[in-house]
Amino acid sequence: MIPIQRIQSKYTSIHAWFAMAIAFCIPTMKKLVPLILAVFLVFAVTWFIRHRARFRMKPNATMNWMMAIYLLHLVGLFWTDDLVHGLKELEIKLSFAFFPLLYFITPGFSKTEIERILRSFMWGCLVFIPVAILFGLYRWQQSGDIGFMSYEMLGINYHPTYAAAYQAFTLFFLMRTWGKGRYVLSSRVFHLSALVLCILFICMLTSKAGLLSAGLCIVGGSIAMIKRGSTVIQGAGFAAMAIGLLTLFTFSLPAASERIQTAVWEIKDQQQQAQTHQATQAVSSTQLRMVTWNASWQVLQQHPLGTGTGEAQQSLNAEYAKNGEAYAAEHRLNAHNQWLQYGVELGWMGLLLFLGVLASAWRMSVKRKTHWYTLILLLLCMNMLFESMLEVQAGITFFSFFTWVVANKGKMEEV
Repeated sequence: MIPIQRIQSKYTSIHAWFAMAIAFCIPTMKKLVPLILAVFLVFAVTWFIRHRARFRMKPNATMNWMMAIYLLHLVGLFWTDDLVHGLKELEIKLSFAFFPLLYFITPGFSKTEIERILRSFMWGCLVFIPVAILFGLYRWQQSGDIGFMSYEMLGINYHPTYAAAYQAFTLFFLMRTWGKGRYVLSSRVFHLSALVLCILFICMLTSKAGLLSAGLCIVGGSIAMIKRGSTVIQGAGFAAMAIGLLTLFTFSLPAASERIQTAVWEIKDQQQQAQTHQATQAVSSTQLRMVTWNASWQVLQQHPLGTGTGEAQQSLNAEYAKNGEAYAAEHRLNAHNQWLQYGVELGWMGLLLFLGVLASAWRMSVKRKTHWYTLILLLLCMNMLFESMLEVQAGITFFSFFTWVVANKGKMEEV
């Protein structure tokens, strides 16, 4: 058999360029991602047909788990009462089938190509910051509403939690490459400025989960710096500086400071209500999460096999109405927890398969020594406690794409 390195030498870079384009667009122009993926699929299929006789498909457990959970979504259509939303759910979750398919018809990526893909994602995040800020300033000037400079309105068409998670991973990447002595535009000053801007933007988004994401990625970045040549003092000092800036910006920006103080007050208020057995209508983000989690757990207990694909929201709305939570029902809030979301929709089997996806992905990351992907998994698992991360394209494409990239690491050497 002719080594696959020879037959792909001309085309591997094209595969990598497609991946780099996707990585750049995920945090900047998410509506363009499906188009790039469609074109990429046509190219990948053409490449595979031409070289299928010399290309041996290598199975990957994580890709298989992803495909299995997508098939369970298909099966879930048989017991749903809302076929329209069920089909919409299949469209959103298509990444769980698309990337496993792409894995089997594409060659692998070298370490250099993967670094370029990660750098493309970083550039996408850094480009998005000035665009979002300038757009926010423009809308503030036009409307007189300073709210355009924070939270949902600052993120343009990205939910602040997802935008902050992207920037948090970029923060990790900037610290990681600093440890390697590889600076953005070969400039330490520009690199450090990008890092500070990244921290500032996360704070401007005023997402509480985003602040936790930043803290996690700063710790991960410090460890990466030490592993790549920095001393423990340098790594710890850099982390202390980053956390100091994160804290300073958080309590200096009125919107961010207010949300943190409000969250603390709400937790204390809920504890007092529990002690005095008082009940009030939940309207704040912290209180509403308690409402959605409780309702999701009740629905899971009532439907151990799940409510069916696309039926979760209707079941949750009914539970909200039963509990007197009009605000949650009116705004059609999902579980705001990916684990409970799968439990509501696909039951205990869905939860089991989802855990299988994550466990397999973790094992793959450890086996291939992709510590940056391990951090992505930790980042997603933490955010999935507060958001149904995989119920929108911004979350599921981010996870599926980088899982596919890791699965393709060194694939050409393994064949």
